[in-house]
Amino acid sequence: PVSSITNVSINARLNGFVCQMTVTVLPSVVQSVSVSPQVVKGGVPSTGTVTLKGNAIAGGLSVLLASNKTLVASVPASVVVPAQSNQATFPITTYGVNSNQGVVITATTGAVSRTAFFAVNAPSLVSIATNPGTLTGGTMGSMTITLDGIAPTGGFSVVLFSGAPGIATLPASAVVNADQTTRTINVPTTSVSS
Repeated sequence: PVSSITNVSINARLNGFVCQMTVTVLPSVVQSVSVSPQVVKGGVPSTGTVTLKGNAIAGGLSVLLASNKTLVASVPASVVVPAQSNQATFPITTYGVNSNQGVVITATTGAVSRTAFFAVNAPSLVSIATNPGTLTGGTMGSMTITLDGIAPTGGFSVVLFSGAPGIATLPASAVVNADQTTRTINVPTTSVSS
């Protein structure tokens, strides 16, 4: 591996005759960048991989990295591909979002850039659980709301309603706070005869 374009002369001699040619050796450049997994919920990390065309030079080759939406997904400024290797991985940090977002990650060596696309999705409601499951009317219960990803800045609002509003009272909505995946609310109940 070489750090810059290098011309090498190759000579062959036989019985006084000489043949010569020049070979141009090119430095390694980024060939591709990929992301796995390609779809994540906000707050769930992902991993990027850069692949070079050829192996890295002694001391390693630094590849510049960039995200087009740093508030949705961020990457280190660069990653070093070790000497005599053609690949390196880097972490991708994602953040809570209100709506599904497409992100482009760019890897650059010299004048050569390659891109990869991946998606950071908004959280969804995955479960609700009451505690306790059975209680005496007139006492206080609780309900825990769980999302499959972290809530974005400003929180994530979930609409609530009770099938028996005269017995178990719920607010119209509950907000899962930013960077959280759960929210527990009180559920007051009224006395019942059966």
